[in-house]
Amino acid sequence: MTRPDEPDFPIARLRDLVALGPLLLAGLGFWTVFALVFSIQWWLLAVPEPFPRIVADQLASWWPCALLTPPLAAVTLRIRALRLPPARALLLHAAGAAGFLLVGGALMGTFESLLPWSEATDGVLAAARQGVIRYLGPDLLLYCMVVAATMAAPGIVLKRPVGSGGSFKENAQLPTDITGERRSGTRASKKAGGKPTRQPKQPTDPAADRKAASAYAKEEERRRRERDREEAVRQKNRERRQRAIDKAQAALDAAREKHDTKAAEIRTEIEALEERLRNEDANWEKERARLDDLLRRARE
Repeated sequence: MTRPDEPDFPIARLRDLVALGPLLLAGLGFWTVFALVFSIQWWLLAVPEPFPRIVADQLASWWPCALLTPPLAAVTLRIRALRLPPARALLLHAAGAAGFLLVGGALMGTFESLLPWSEATDGVLAAARQGVIRYLGPDLLLYCMVVAATMAAPGIVLKRPVGSGGSFKENAQLPTDITGERRSGTRASKKAGGKPTRQPKQPTDPAADRKAASAYAKEEERRRRERDREEAVRQKNRERRQRAIDKAQAALDAAREKHDTKAAEIRTEIEALEERLRNEDANWEKERARLDDLLRRARE
């Protein structure tokens, strides 16, 4: 019996999934095809060089990737197996990308400078430096592609039979000493007329038990620290969000108070203008009545 859904089971590493030799051969074949595609492209562009020389140039440029693909895949699987927070995993990938750009570009430039027809005359270090600069963009893209392809593959969980102390494997074998076999053996012995034989107790190893208990305690302590770190990060994020909310709320309250003050001033001015308008209308009515009376008298 196995329990693949147990969260404490380890995730398979690269050496658990494939041997180094076949992986190198597969990578070499892939990057050879990659180099041939670029060689055909340059040949179709009518580059003034023989096609074999173009192929050799491209192989010297891309074969270093075959050497770097296995360690890059292994590091990616290792980072995924650590189950780190996204920020820490991204930081590790950034460091890995920087190392890949330096090592990959240097190897590409060095391999190209070793070709007999190479025009590099400033030495291997200068060729390596030029390779880092020239292949900066392609190497970064290749790093992202290899990491994405590795992360896209499902994480294989290693398993072992429940209750056993065997090593973890991708396909765990069923335990050989199961309850059904014990019962069938007991019934067979009863039918034979003999007393059921008692299974001898497995000898205990106090040192191994103490070691297992110590390892369990250390793992529990590691998980507790990890939970505390995650909780501290969440608490810090909550406090940062709350500070942002308080700042925005304070700005909103200040703007509303300013608006209310201006609106009150404008309403006061409007009331004063309305009062002036009413007084002006009243004065006009009196003046108009007086002038109408004069006009009427003049007509008589």
